[in-house]
Parts: sequence; structure tokens; C-alpha cells
Amino acid sequence: MTYGIQTAYEQLYYKRTSHTSQQTGSSTTGGSIIILGSEASYTPSSSSSKVVYEINFYGERISWIHNVSFLLEHYSSGAWSEINTKNARSSAQSGSAAQEMRNNFHLRWIIPTWTGSKDLRLKLLTRATNYHVHLHKLTTWDGSTSSTDFSDTSLIIYSV
Repeated sequence: MTYGIQTAYEQLYYKRTSHTSQQTGSSTTGGSIIILGSEASYTPSSSSSKVVYEINFYGERISWIHNVSFLLEHYSSGAWSEINTKNARSSAQSGSAAQEMRNNFHLRWIIPTWTGSKDLRLKLLTRATNYHVHLHKLTTWDGSTSSTDFSDTSLIIYSV
């Protein structure tokens, strides 16, 4: 959730994506997936100096390790690329107990504004073989995979 005190958000974009299946990160080093619900076309306000990209989603890796990076990408000159290599977010966690590694990921990027529309998306990159993460599906507390509960992805983009 984003809160602002006496702040005017301009060009507010929001999207909530409901999921009906689990999305699994790549199990190979350097493998990647695009997080479902992270894609958007956005045009900043002409008076803004920054764009804020905020996303919230659920991920877990029960009784194991995950080591991943999140890369915000834009589509430019006919190809997808990371907006700025200094802006990557990392998550590494290990767990030996059956109930460890259940995370609500809330990530925020504040980036310089641009003119015109730009396509954005969030890439999940696995940094070590078999250290991937499972997204959106909530397992039952005993660690079984029989749950049919899923967590939505929320995306908010705005200009400041």
C-alpha cells in the first residue's frame, strides 16, 4: 500500500491481477521469467520529475533456499532491457524448518521520468541453480501443495 501525506500523485495507474495457478521461477542459474501482473504501458505526467513503480505479490519456497533478483525492464529500440543496472533488487533466504520462506514481496522503484508512453515489466532472475521461488500460490500451513488459494498481484505506477 502506498501512502502519501499532502502529496499529489499524477497519472495514477493501477492494476490488480488475480491468479488461478502457480508461477514458478526458472530453476537454472541465470534463468528468468516475467512476473504475471507486472506488465504495463505508462505515460508520465509532463510536469513530473520521477516515476514510481510499486508492485506487491506473494512468493514462497518451503523448506529450501531461494536466491533471486528482480529487474525492472522497459521496452526501448525494439528490445527489452533493464532500466538501470543499479536498480536491481535481490532476495536470498534459506530455511530448514518446514514453514520458512513465505514472503509478501513489496518492491518500489523511483526512476527518472520520460516523455511519451513506455512499456514496463518486472523480471525474476534465478541467481543459483535450483534456488528459484514459487509465486502466487499459497500452500497450506503444513507445507502441502493441495491448497487452491492464490494471492493477487497489485501494481501501482504514478508520477511525482
